[in-house]
Amino acid sequence: MPPDVTATPPSGALKGDHPPQGYVFIVTYGRSGSTMLQHLLNCIDGIVVRGENNNTLWHLFQAWHALDSAGPINDLRTRGAETDSTRPWFGAELIDPDAVGRDIAALFHRKVLNLPNGTRMGGFKEIRVHSDPELFPVYLNFIARFFPGSRFVFNTRAHDDVARSAWWGVCDPDFVRATLAEAEALFRAYAAAHPATSRMLHYDDYIRDRDALAPLFALVGDRPSEAQIQQVFARQLEHGRNPAFRT
Repeated sequence: MPPDVTATPPSGALKGDHPPQGYVFIVTYGRSGSTMLQHLLNCIDGIVVRGENNNTLWHLFQAWHALDSAGPINDLRTRGAETDSTRPWFGAELIDPDAVGRDIAALFHRKVLNLPNGTRMGGFKEIRVHSDPELFPVYLNFIARFFPGSRFVFNTRAHDDVARSAWWGVCDPDFVRATLAEAEALFRAYAAAHPATSRMLHYDDYIRDRDALAPLFALVGDRPSEAQIQQVFARQLEHGRNPAFRT
């Protein structure tokens, strides 16, 4: 069952400033075949999943995290203390990390995603999310907290195929496999901890058997027509001959 997007948004969410049915985020690494998933979801009426944005939201998250994880800020706010200009954290009690998080999400929604009128579910895909293993779950929790109705799709692919593809091909294959294994461990751990809003997909599975896409369509509560799915697969197989176009 997909998440209940009609429920009251979590603390920190601005429901009126986001798509009414929430978001779906494709989390992966480069050359995983995730563009096919992006294309498939965009075939569904009212769903707009943007492509990569150079990890922009991650950098915005880091600004929020710097505030939210600062002990003096939280301590001063919790105690209701008032500082003056003699204190090194003068004015820190006035900082509201929740408000900052809400504003970051609203700004990203309006100015980066730029979703068209009529969008009922938005999102994007990104291949750079796993660069900091310690903060990876904190980052996804930030998204889930401030982007109401968030869902996460973790896409993987056979490591040997990735290692031969595009820029990975110039890297040490053992380094590539270790990097992918670390990323996938993060993906699996988060999906296991959040089963209602996460799905693990594997490129090789849905290339062989389109029924392997059923968990994805169940997560968003809709699916393309069979004709649309056929067109996406046909186009993917055609442009897949040029590795520069497929991630």
